[in-house]
Amino acid sequence: MASDWDALYKALADPTRRRIIDLLYTRGPTSYTEIMESLNIDNTGKLNYHLKILGGLIQKDEQGRYTLSESGVHAAALLRSPPQSGAVDAYNVTGNKGVERHSLPRVVGGVLFIVIGAILISIAVLGAVAIPFFTFTAVGVHGGGSYSTVGVLALNPHTTRIIGNVVSLGEPEQVNVSWRASPQVNVYILNQSQFDTLTDYGRYVDVNTTPTSWVEERSGAVGSLSLNFNGQTPLYLAVSSNTTAYVESLDVEYAPVNVSQQHLHLRIPLIPVIIDILVFVFGFLLVYVGYRLLKPQT
Repeated sequence: MASDWDALYKALADPTRRRIIDLLYTRGPTSYTEIMESLNIDNTGKLNYHLKILGGLIQKDEQGRYTLSESGVHAAALLRSPPQSGAVDAYNVTGNKGVERHSLPRVVGGVLFIVIGAILISIAVLGAVAIPFFTFTAVGVHGGGSYSTVGVLALNPHTTRIIGNVVSLGEPEQVNVSWRASPQVNVYILNQSQFDTLTDYGRYVDVNTTPTSWVEERSGAVGSLSLNFNGQTPLYLAVSSNTTAYVESLDVEYAPVNVSQQHLHLRIPLIPVIIDILVFVFGFLLVYVGYRLLKPQT
């Protein structure tokens, strides 16, 4: 059946052959000379070629005139009116090559593929914009940051409370500490050896003594201190008082010294980038498949 359709397509692919079919359908038996005159063909070789291609669609009567065979009559009817079945409309009455008839599932599937693909592409584009933004803002966490005490810290006389260590990625950073207490307190920045001596090489929250050495020290009920930290040696923040005291607030901020060093901390997350690329490619493929489903097949 497929070979019959292929033969029909080939026979009707040329406008001259379609005109021959139409001429024999309307006029009936027609001589070779009449075909040449009616179609303004002045080359017998050209006409012989088209008659040969038409093959079983035409036949000769007893007088040698050309007529349509039964298949030729069906072909002429096909050219004059569109088919009513689900078959392929190979050629329309104007002689233009037809298009493949689309079934409803094909159309719906094509539209869905395009819509879903477009959504995925949009998500991928937004992700491509968002990844650098979140990566850059994450610098404040990884390359520096801030933290504050929660609630009021109570200090016993001659007791030091270890607040925490200053996080670093090995780059020069500036440490800024500010506090509010009642009455005054002593705020210290300690290096590793000072911290180990104070805590007897242990990480205790409270130590019943005060530091004897420090990197930086400030005193007051309200105060602040700043320190440029080379980022190599761990630093620790501690608070002590000679009397009973209450620390109402303690804020610590630390950040790269300059913008150029801040960019050194910028790290592109590989997995989100790969996922974003895969989403974009998959969305593009869906759009392409949907387009192919909806595109007229000539």
